[in-house]
Formats: sequence, C-alpha cells, structure tokens
Amino acid sequence: MAERVRYAATAVRPSWVDLPEHVRDVVVGWVGDPVAWHSAGGGFTRGFASTLMDADGACTFVKAVPFSNVHITASYRREIAVHAVLPDGVPAPRLLHSAEVGEGDDGWVVLVFEHVDGRMPGNPWTSAELVTAVRTLEEMAVALRTVEWDDPATLVAEASEDPEVFDVWESYDASALPDGLGSFVDAHRARLGEATRRSLEAFRGDAWAHCDVRADNMVVEGDRGWVVDWNWLCRAPEWADLGLLLPQVHADGVDLAPAYASSLLAGVDPDDLDAGIAWLGALMVFFSGQPVFEGGSPWIRSHQAWTAEACLLLLRTRWAA
Repeated sequence: MAERVRYAATAVRPSWVDLPEHVRDVVVGWVGDPVAWHSAGGGFTRGFASTLMDADGACTFVKAVPFSNVHITASYRREIAVHAVLPDGVPAPRLLHSAEVGEGDDGWVVLVFEHVDGRMPGNPWTSAELVTAVRTLEEMAVALRTVEWDDPATLVAEASEDPEVFDVWESYDASALPDGLGSFVDAHRARLGEATRRSLEAFRGDAWAHCDVRADNMVVEGDRGWVVDWNWLCRAPEWADLGLLLPQVHADGVDLAPAYASSLLAGVDPDDLDAGIAWLGALMVFFSGQPVFEGGSPWIRSHQAWTAEACLLLLRTRWAA
C-alpha cells in the first residue's frame, strides 16, 4: 500500500512563543499565563494547536490561525458556529472562548477548548479502540438529533462539489497497487464508478453528522471517546460517520464485526454503504494528486493516497463476501 503516515506526527505547527504578542495576550486573559505547552502532532494543517498548562496544572487546548491562511480561517470560523449549536450530550470538548483578534495582516482567529487528557486512536487501530469508537459515534448520533440549526450544508452537496470525482476510477492507475489490489480495480472499474455515483442518493438524509471522523479527529480517554474538529457538520444519513471510518480501521487488520453490529448500520442498504466507501476512495484519489493547499501538512497527500487504497481493500473484502 501507499506509505501509512504517522498520524500522531503529521502536523507542522508554530509554538506558543511563535504567536504574535497580541494573540498571546488575549489567550492569557482567558486562561492565565502558561508555564508549559505541547503542540498537537496530529492533523493536516499548519495552524497553532497546543495544550497549555498553567501554574496550577490546569490545562486548556488552544487553536489559532492568521487571517492570511484563508483555508484554515474559514474552517475555524465554521467550527465556532458549529459549537454554538452542539447539544450538551455530544461527546466533544466544550469551546470555552473564541474571538477574532486584530485586523488585516495582524488578524487571527482564536479558539480555546476544555482539555481532554487522552490519546489519538489508530496507531494502529485495535479492537478495543473500535468498540470505543462505535459507542462514541452511537452516543454522538443520538445527541445530534436535537440540533436546531438552519444551516443548509449537506453531505450530498459536499459530494457534488467536485464532479471529476465520479470519473476517477475510469482512469485510475492501479498498476502499482500491492497484493492483487490492482487486478481488483481493473475487474471492477465499472462497479466502482456506479457505486461512486450512487453516493449522491446514499448520502441523502436529515440527520446531522460530523462528516470528518477519522483517527486524528478522535481522542480516547480510557474507555471513553471524544470527537474533535467540528468544521464539517452537515445533513447526512445517520450511518455516515461510522460507515466512512471503516476503511482505515479495516486496513489495520481489525475485525469490523462490532461496527456492523451497531445500531447505526442496522438496516442500512449494503449498496449504500459501498457507495459511501467508493466515493470516499474516489475523493481521496482526486485530492491526492493535487498540490498541498496553503497551510496544509506536507503529509496530507500521502494520507489521502493511503486512505484511497484502504477504501479499495474494504470494498474488495465486502464484494468477495
């Protein structure tokens, strides 16, 4: 397969001392002067993301990005809007403070979250972590049923944004794929294309979903799980978050039985789940061939290439059953 990135070390981030003084002053006014800080190694942006600890040992998690980084600034602004409507029962660290600090070239978006003393799952995934993830996503789906928001975002619209994605499998170069995966692609190009196009129907749903659940957007604390980075919340089928997580877990050799037994996947048409996985794979192929966006991690394209192959591995397993 493509090189599996080290998900705990994919980010290239500024340190606390690298932040402009006017940004640090605002954060200090909220949480006190930190005596120690630790940058988050996971994620695929160059934004500031760090746990800060004060003199009493209390910790918070802070994210910040300059206005000049348009891509990440838009994500952080949406994350602030999403947290304003998240119900209390959602397993997400609370947003404690947020602000836009400064103007123009000196402007920054700053967010402060409660700290969760946990770790990222999936290095590699284990059966216990999958069980925790399933339980967390079931809890999250129930809590999201009470969201009251008039935002128009949908997963269908997101899936439709790049029409080229639906033609990816026709020209995908599968010659370098390992373990016979290339022959699987060659034998199933038409089915992969049909499944990818089916996603536009499969993704229709009135539930609210995170729509970007993966290892580096989760935190495991004992047997409890948390979901972070809430900038893609949109209308989708309730199974979407768990269903689109499956390829990377399966690629690590974990039995997906606990996921397939989940209430989130009960009654889901297998062709709809296949459609979601095929679309995710096609999307990852599409983006993996593009230049890294401004402020993006140098490892993001490797991650996307690996995820595309993980989707194909899972579809091969499912279609052989």
